[in-house]
This record gives sequence, structure tokens and C-alpha cells, in this order.
Amino acid sequence: MPGLTEQLYKIFGVIVGLGLAVITAIFEVGLSPVTFGHSTIRMPISVVIAVVANFGLVYFTKFVTGSVKLAFVPAIGWFAVLLIASNATSEGDLLIPANNYVGVFTLFLGSLAWALAAYRVILGRKPGAPAAAPVAPRNRARTGR
Repeated sequence: MPGLTEQLYKIFGVIVGLGLAVITAIFEVGLSPVTFGHSTIRMPISVVIAVVANFGLVYFTKFVTGSVKLAFVPAIGWFAVLLIASNATSEGDLLIPANNYVGVFTLFLGSLAWALAAYRVILGRKPGAPAAAPVAPRNRARTGR
């Protein structure tokens, strides 16, 4: 049953892509307050991870599932983790505060990476070759000799 195995590959591909998106989002949230040594300057590690991982996750999920539509399911998990992290809990805890520019850039540039990957995957597909105009057959017979 090749249809069943193909469907299982798609299901597991989406699950793996979704899991990777959630895991990378958790790492990005955890790395957003990291600073250089003992200074107050923040390292933009989570921004780089967000851009590279989100862009790559779209292509990974599209490659594994073979579907453009399913390639964007991992974005739901990524957005969910970052939105939960940017809202205060009942105790007042906030993982991505507004004054943490690395966290804000992670959210913004990570979202932009999803959007650019969507553009490249959906609209960047190569169209089929245009149909060639019909050509009249050439007469290869030699005349006059």
C-alpha cells in the first residue's frame, strides 16, 4: 500500500517539523537574555537561530512531506511558544520583556523568516516551460541534382 506509507511519511514529517519548531523556539526564548561576559550588552544568538532555523524548517517540512501547504504547520508551534513567552504569567513572570531588544528582534525577524520562506516556496516555484510554436517540417530532399 504505497498510499498508506506516503500518508504516514507526511504525518511524521509534519510532527517532526512541528517538534523542531517548538524546540528551537524554546532555545530562542532561553537565549534571548544572554549577554557578553559581565556586560549588559546582549548577544543576538537567538535572532540568528530564529532566522536560520525558521527558514530551514519550511524547506525541511516541504521536502519531507512534499506539500507546500503542510510546510507551514511548524510555524504555528513556533508562534505559540513565542507568544506564550511574551505574555506575563499570573505571578508577573515575563520571559521576553519589551526592553529585551534581542527577544523583540527574535520575534520580528523570525516571523519575517517564515514569511520570506513562504514567498520563496509558494511564489518562487519555476513555472512550466512555455509551449513552443509549431514548426513546419523541413523538406530534406535535394532537388535539381
